[in-house]
Amino acid sequence: MGRFRVVVGSPSWQLNGVNVFAEHLTRGLVQRGIDAHIFATEHDTWLVQLPKELMPFPSDIPKVEINTPHQATWEEHWYRTIKYVESLAPCIYLPNSDFRHSCVTPLLSKNVCVVGLIQGDDPIHYEHVHRLGRYWDAIVCVSEEIADKVARQDADYRPRIHSIPNTVVVPPTCPTRERRPADPLRIVYHGVFNTYQKRILHVADILAELENRGVPFRMTMAGLGPQKDELLDRCRRWIDNNQFDYRGIVAHHAIDELLRENDVYIMTSAFEGMPHAVLEAMSQGCVPVVTDIDSGIPELVRDGVSGFRVPVGDTVAFADRLEELHRNPDQLQRMSWGSHHAILQSRFNVDAMVDAYLKLFDKVFDASAQGRFQRPNGTILPPPAVVNGLSIFPCETMGYIWQTEKLLAEVPAIPGAKPTQPRSLIRRWWRALTYRS
Repeated sequence: MGRFRVVVGSPSWQLNGVNVFAEHLTRGLVQRGIDAHIFATEHDTWLVQLPKELMPFPSDIPKVEINTPHQATWEEHWYRTIKYVESLAPCIYLPNSDFRHSCVTPLLSKNVCVVGLIQGDDPIHYEHVHRLGRYWDAIVCVSEEIADKVARQDADYRPRIHSIPNTVVVPPTCPTRERRPADPLRIVYHGVFNTYQKRILHVADILAELENRGVPFRMTMAGLGPQKDELLDRCRRWIDNNQFDYRGIVAHHAIDELLRENDVYIMTSAFEGMPHAVLEAMSQGCVPVVTDIDSGIPELVRDGVSGFRVPVGDTVAFADRLEELHRNPDQLQRMSWGSHHAILQSRFNVDAMVDAYLKLFDKVFDASAQGRFQRPNGTILPPPAVVNGLSIFPCETMGYIWQTEKLLAEVPAIPGAKPTQPRSLIRRWWRALTYRS
């Protein structure tokens, strides 16, 4: 089976690109004969509130759920996380975006190699690596832009930074689409419905602009998120006219078929890492019309060739590009081929990603075993309560706060971060500290 096990962290199987990445990587590793699985830490806990609907978990990859009672404290979660990961040593641990459990990495022994991932171009992910990167054997960034920003933020991390993009399974030929010139433009979005990152309410503004121009369309949306009801309310007249189809959460294995049914994929996000949804769309020849953001998109979409890039928030520009594709079916076909070719002939396929991770795992495992790199020892470093206005560590539910004055000083100042209030006692961590000794 290989020299080590691989543990891929996931707090819960919510709808997001990070879990899609975890699925692709874990499946690819298992297919290569590596003992790998998903480690779920927040599937059943009173500490955080999960969405009512989660993605169906794939039946062909293994998963282990943290063994804590529903009413367990963060202290108990952290202790059991350490105990479980150490029980698998020698192993590779990828906390992924499990922000509330990655804080145990300073306590892990040298028999556990930690590969941290930065999945997004936003303050939450940069705070994550800034606080814990010194305790990671390697730092993987999903785009060149993110890798450059991490290196500029923490120059000492530069030797351990690696850029490995998220990827998809790509069909060998571009799927064909039956479409007559008079047919409405078939537009699709699948993913999270929120305004903080996805700016999802802009979709309604884009559709209104198309309607005003007399451009026929059919919009299909799949997913879930906090702004779902507001978006559907704004789109009610198109729903009633059968121009708008809301599918709910679509199982990941059915996404490719959904994309093949449509001509264009739109993404209105203010930021991304390496967006899986765009990768999936392009791999199926669904032309991306997306925001021209710093991370991921410049590596994926060549404007006018494999898709269109428009300024964030410019709903008129979105409508311009969509109208252009509707009026020019030959251009739509050329760009469909171009989007598929851009993914097929690149490093954005799953086999290339699995190869890159296996090479990295061997490198960090050998460096640790031979003493070329040893992570420093530390103590548990919980995340701030709030980063950039978003709740990350809901410690107010506990009735007490974990961080000490010393630890508060160790957490670097990140723009937009609001640290937790300090407490003076270290009693909260005695189990983890005792286990480490």
